[in-house]
Amino acid sequence: MSAIDELIRAEVQAAVKAAIAELRPSLLTVEEYAAHWKISESTIRHAIAQGRLEVTRNGRSIRIAADAAIARRPRDRRERTRLALLRGGNAR
Repeated sequence: MSAIDELIRAEVQAAVKAAIAELRPSLLTVEEYAAHWKISESTIRHAIAQGRLEVTRNGRSIRIAADAAIARRPRDRRERTRLALLRGGNAR
């Protein structure tokens, strides 16, 4: 291969790696997610416990997609019941 071919190959590989990294959302810890969105860690942990924020668990480790949004809380009992039934749970 000539030197020009090697330069072109290196540039293309770097561009492909950058494009893949941009498409794949980075996973953040609870602390990093809190700092990124400027909210408290306890708010995030409550949202996770309530099922309003999707996470990836690996053992005890919790990772959150950087672009994940916290779903809003149901406003009243009727809305909570409807959401529980949609999820297949009990409507107490």
